[in-house]
Amino acid sequence: MNFFGGDKNNPTGKPETPPTAQSVRSRFSRMLEHMNQAYAHLDQVAHLSNTLIHDVEKGLRYIDRMRMDVTEALGQAEPAAAQMEDDIKDTIAEEFIPPKHRKKE
Repeated sequence: MNFFGGDKNNPTGKPETPPTAQSVRSRFSRMLEHMNQAYAHLDQVAHLSNTLIHDVEKGLRYIDRMRMDVTEALGQAEPAAAQMEDDIKDTIAEEFIPPKHRKKE
């Protein structure tokens, strides 16, 4: 005895009509519509993901190029900075230190 009405296969307790070709076809067509929508959504997700990955890779290339430029600038800056420091010292010595007090080189 089932206290909740109907059996497991028919929980509503209403008499079932046997499926017709028309009802089966309409169920399959609804299922196909949902599958087409799911496919369209997944295609859109794939496109957006591809765009996001492309943008991240573009940013990575930009950062890498900046890193290389800074590395090159630092490598070239050390000798130039030393030369500039010597030029500044010479200019200061010529302008402000009397000739008799300048260091002999």
